Amino acid sequence: MHGWGTKKVDSLLASVADCKSRATFGLVLYGLGIPHVGKQTAEALAEHYKTFDQLIDAILTSNGVVYIRGMGYAVGEALVSFFSSEANRDMVLQLCAELDLSDTPESEEPKELVSEAYVDQTVMFTGRSASSTQIGRAHV
Repeated sequence: MHGWGTKKVDSLLASVADCKSRATFGLVLYGLGIPHVGKQTAEALAEHYKTFDQLIDAILTSNGVVYIRGMGYAVGEALVSFFSSEANRDMVLQLCAELDLSDTPESEEPKELVSEAYVDQTVMFTGRSASSTQIGRAHV
């Protein structure tokens, strides 16, 4: 680079290498700027799916993302919208290869996400419902 000394270029390259080594699936997912996918949601998805391949596969085979506990409809729709684009999928997979995020963990199945927001909270069902209160309790 014009005007840059060897020491400055070496420092820049070292910084880039350091950033690449600290990149995680969750941080990269968050960094994509997908609407409704904040840092906490991205980390939860990363913990559940482990790799972009697993996440994309779940989205493209329909049932995966939308039905994860703690993830709302808007998050599922935003993920489906983003990853339905072949250009977006290709870009993400190229980024993963560049950052060395493509390694699939051995024998790790996705875990069920359970939100801790309502731990030790009392839930009261009121009014009338077409479904049984017992079914509601089972979901809580």
